[in-house]
Formats: sequence, structure tokens, C-alpha cells
Amino acid sequence: MATRALLKSAVSTSKGSGLNGTGVFKTATLRVGPITWRDHVIFLMDMRELSKSLGQKIDGLLGMDFLRDFQFVVVDSKHHKLIFSP
Repeated sequence: MATRALLKSAVSTSKGSGLNGTGVFKTATLRVGPITWRDHVIFLMDMRELSKSLGQKIDGLLGMDFLRDFQFVVVDSKHHKLIFSP
């Protein structure tokens, strides 16, 4: 019961070290390329300010709770790709 209340409450990241804002926790299934991450708790927040400050559209951020499910993750900056190895 307390978990449900927590998931519906807004959370502020103003004390964080970088991205600031307000968001909510939700349970969702995410698809990143061929990878499907089912029924995980994620943090949703408006990315418009981050997109504006970086000068490009940001759809979201992948955290270590997602990335640690892979043996390795390659960031190919030249081709704008992430390569995941299960």
C-alpha cells in the first residue's frame, strides 16, 4: 500500500547533482532497439529544459539499473549508437 502511494507522488530532484526537476515514479515496459525491459519502475520527468540546454531533443536517460543488465555497453559517438551485449 505504501509503495502505491510512493509511485503516485511527485518527486523533486532539486538536490541532485545535475538534472533538476520534478517527476513521478511509474511502472513501465521500455523498448530500446531490440531490448525489451518489462515491468520496471522508472522515473518520468519533462525533458524539455534539458533538450533546450543541449540544443537537441532528449527522449530520456538510461540509468545504471538498465545498463547493468548487459555484459557490456558500447557508446559509438561517431555513429550515434549504443551497442548492448547481453
